[in-house]
Amino acid sequence: MKNLTDSELENCRGSSLYLILAYLKKNLKEHCISYFLVFIAIGSITLDAYIVRHLVNDISTYKEGQSFWPIWRTLSYLIGVIILGNIGWRIAGYYVNPLFIRISGDVRHDLIRYLMKHSDNYFIENRASSMAYRTTMAGTSFNLIESSVVWSIYPQAVNLILSVGMLAIVNLYMTSALVIASAIICVILAKMAIKGRHLHIKHAELESHVNAEIQDTISHISLLRSFGRLKKERHILDTHIKSEMDSKWLSVKYMEKLRAVHSLFTMIMSSALLVTIIYLWQIHKATLGDVVLVTSLGVGIINSTRDLAISLVDVSQHFSKLSEALQSLLVTHEDKHEFPDEKKIKMSGDIRFEHIVFSYPNGKPVLNDFSLHIKSGENVGIVGLSGSGKSTILSLLQRNRYPQEGTIFIDDEKLNTISELDLRHNIAVVSQDVGLLYRSIRDNILIGKPDASDSEIEDALKASMCNEFIDRLPDGLDTLVGERGAMLSGGQRQRLAIARAFLKNAPILILDEATSALDNESERLIQDALMSLKKGRTVIAVAHRLSTLKDFDRIVVMDHGKIIQEGTMTELSKREGVFRDRLMIKE
Repeated sequence: MKNLTDSELENCRGSSLYLILAYLKKNLKEHCISYFLVFIAIGSITLDAYIVRHLVNDISTYKEGQSFWPIWRTLSYLIGVIILGNIGWRIAGYYVNPLFIRISGDVRHDLIRYLMKHSDNYFIENRASSMAYRTTMAGTSFNLIESSVVWSIYPQAVNLILSVGMLAIVNLYMTSALVIASAIICVILAKMAIKGRHLHIKHAELESHVNAEIQDTISHISLLRSFGRLKKERHILDTHIKSEMDSKWLSVKYMEKLRAVHSLFTMIMSSALLVTIIYLWQIHKATLGDVVLVTSLGVGIINSTRDLAISLVDVSQHFSKLSEALQSLLVTHEDKHEFPDEKKIKMSGDIRFEHIVFSYPNGKPVLNDFSLHIKSGENVGIVGLSGSGKSTILSLLQRNRYPQEGTIFIDDEKLNTISELDLRHNIAVVSQDVGLLYRSIRDNILIGKPDASDSEIEDALKASMCNEFIDRLPDGLDTLVGERGAMLSGGQRQRLAIARAFLKNAPILILDEATSALDNESERLIQDALMSLKKGRTVIAVAHRLSTLKDFDRIVVMDHGKIIQEGTMTELSKREGVFRDRLMIKE
């Protein structure tokens, strides 16, 4: 792989041309070989007409008794050039196509890598399906652009230049007139293509939106069916699809307009060229071979300008789609810190929030001068009314968001100086919304530790009480969990999340509403599993169910981004305040 850095990608934001040139520079040698091979192939085809001219002249001037050797020699040249051209195309195909496929893969790889560095805020504001579609479309558009250039635009341009050079041998004035007329056509069509670029961009945007809407509907099909919304949703999708199809037709119709304009010029120029060369032959200013050469190359030049114009229009569409995708994907990362290489350190889990101020975009501060110290091995619960800043604290600790003011420390090291892999290596998360990939149970558990042995997996399953339901599944650990774990119950998904945390064996454990959506029986099983998981770890937990925090060392009560109470469950339940008077009543 020859990949671009994040800064190189950011320089390409909104400009597909910059992206093309960046990968061209990274693979300059390979591209030079590609264009040389294509030049040999297209040059051979153009040379055919020149050799045919000599062959026709040799045949037309042949007289009885003369040697046939000049004719056979010219014919052998023609056959050799034909063979060279065909072999050249095949070699070029076997070399160029794998190159462009690899580079289009590099494009997707780089965009996905860049995308993964965005903060949670970016993924909240942008639809996952739309981002996935744009990433795929970017790779596809890149491949189509490079393929169109090397197989259509470049050959037509080379053929055009070589053909003009050969026609000049026959009649310089006729050739000059043809070149000037062709240049005028190209300028007119190029201006028209630029003028219609907004139509292609608009279609790319609507196409991405429709794909996102379809995936969103399919993902929530059970919800929509339960509320009797399927008919209504079909109507909504039909409306979106119709808008996209109307946009596509406007884009295609504009291309047809370009083709029609060029066809008009082609008819006029072809007729003028044929009349001119026949007239020159009639007055003995051109040979029969010249007629053949001009007829084939002249019409070829006119057709080349048409094909070249059409190819440029098609490529402009791909450029528009690629630019639209880059504009959306290459948004500047919220955090610009350059983290050091991972040190593979094992943290003790001492956590300090010092004078943290944080607010969401266009919103009031969620945390205002917030400070909290959690000692290594301490279990701390965070409670409070909705909007008090509980989940924001967890998000900041995981560096999914970044404070506007203040500093977070882990083991006396600033959070923003800890490498990405070191941070993730030392934190395990069990949340209410368990993320499961559409893979087997084994694969989902191994996210916690990819190189875990079978015995380690078995120990984690026992500790999290997963064996109780996995043993009943026909494929055991190899059972697919379905879309977002739909094949499993809420309690089973929760226990798998705990198994992952056991396997990861991180010193810091984050519990984010880990039992809030469970029935009593599932909660009991998970509480037992969590009791075992918490031992020897620093635990910071957000919970609505206060029973989850009954054995915690300390409970912190939040309100409007500040700590208003602290203490054990027993202490707080006896003390007047938000915990006893409002939270315990809700419980």
